Amino acid sequence: MTMTRNYPFILSTLLTALLWNGAQAATTVNVTSNSTWSAKIGSSSWYGNYIINVSPGVTFTINVGTTCNTCTFNGGNIDIASTFTCQGCTFNNDTLTDNNKLFSNQSPGTTFTNAVVTLTGTASLDATGPLTLTNTTFNLSGTSFLNNNGGAFNATSSHINLKGNSYFKATSGPINLKTNTQIVAGDGTSLSSAYIFFNMGNSLNIYDNSIIKIAGTNNHYENNATYTYHGASSNTTFTTTGNSIHCGAPAQPHPSCNTNYVYGCATINSGGALGCTTLATTDIALSGAVTDHHSVILSWSAGQEINAGQFEVERSANGGDWEKIGTLSAKGYTTLTNDYHFTDASPLGGRNDYRVHILDKDGRGTYSLILPLTVTNTLKEFGIYPNPVIGSSFQVKAPSASPIVIHVFTLGGQSLYMSSLQGQTQYRVNLPSTIPHNSYIVIQVIGTEKTQAFTVLNQ
Repeated sequence: MTMTRNYPFILSTLLTALLWNGAQAATTVNVTSNSTWSAKIGSSSWYGNYIINVSPGVTFTINVGTTCNTCTFNGGNIDIASTFTCQGCTFNNDTLTDNNKLFSNQSPGTTFTNAVVTLTGTASLDATGPLTLTNTTFNLSGTSFLNNNGGAFNATSSHINLKGNSYFKATSGPINLKTNTQIVAGDGTSLSSAYIFFNMGNSLNIYDNSIIKIAGTNNHYENNATYTYHGASSNTTFTTTGNSIHCGAPAQPHPSCNTNYVYGCATINSGGALGCTTLATTDIALSGAVTDHHSVILSWSAGQEINAGQFEVERSANGGDWEKIGTLSAKGYTTLTNDYHFTDASPLGGRNDYRVHILDKDGRGTYSLILPLTVTNTLKEFGIYPNPVIGSSFQVKAPSASPIVIHVFTLGGQSLYMSSLQGQTQYRVNLPSTIPHNSYIVIQVIGTEKTQAFTVLNQ
């Protein structure tokens, strides 16, 4: 029997199958009220080429185990409540929360821009493809971890905060930290054993004012290779192996040294690995509540205040950029427990993270655990943070997504910068490099219902 093969048809079918994902038009999903993946998209194990727009203040829950190829998420809150795999995803202006779930990021890579990613419990972000962070904050707590084992890790103007017993592990690189990026291991308490483990050869690159911080004596940085600091005109290679920072003597927190470890308190940046000193005081227990008048009352107890001088209350909207909002004097040495209270009369609308900076009388300090609180139905006020402005970049918190205008002046009234923004309740603003550092500026926020002006220091 003679079989006739329709080669043009077979070839056409194969080409269609191979090119389908790249050629198909993107499917746009608009999430305007709290909803789930299964309700808006479906329950299949794989989806491709989606644009998912989530309105400000709205939560979109990924409630089914699925894979998304070439997907873009814009705005809103993303709650990862089931195993989720990204193959070429982009997250813009999102707040992602993952509690106890696997968040897998595969080739060709994942990009986060102006995002806040929070991993709690046993959550994990496992990257087998490149990761790119821009103006993004990662907050890890519990025993959660970030695992980079598939390509480059590029972080620009970003913060990675490892709290509790979380960790950042990299077996692939390079790791590139640029434009004031910070990785912090430890939350300032003796209970934290957060750490950093890099095992990807001489592939750590630190640029400009970027830094790695090891907060406490139970936190550490591990790297058996060198790293390179890239300065404005030259590069310097440092090794951290064989150091004796906080180790190697009976009086040290670690009587013996681990060859590849840098123990905290320490910093790793343009000057190599340098030790610092932590405050010798007991941890404090921070609690808080939102009142009916939309203020926040914070309370904490401190015992055995051996040499404590004062408590500085700090607030953040993203867990990475902090502003001091008040100071209380310590009551002094006692073997009893002292109680302290502080009221934040003008909290930010939505998310507020609080912590207390405990300062010794000689200037040394440590931090409390971070307390997250959510404030709803606040007065229609704008917020600017941090103050002082650090790295010519600041955040604007707005009570709604209505259009606003940002206008920056000198104290003498000279216009320095103007920008129109809309569609979000939080914006990152980057000032022009021509604005002098260590000078005071006026930031005017013009809204549809209200105009406010803030005098800040541009550090």
